Amino acid sequence: MRIMVDTNVIISAILSPESLSARVVEKVMIEHHLVLCSHIIDELHRVFKEKFNNDPKEFLDQY
Repeated sequence: MRIMVDTNVIISAILSPESLSARVVEKVMIEHHLVLCSHIIDELHRVFKEKFNNDPKEFLDQY
């Protein structure tokens, strides 16, 4: 099954690896197919740069 998750869930999973969000993302990636549209990826980059002054690429690479 292809599943798309909200940007906030991904950010929560990245920032809190032991959180429920992280477990959900991990389960989706193991048992299903995680889908990220260009809008979500753009929003991730924007939020990380604005709020954390960081590029999310290093975090996203682990997913």
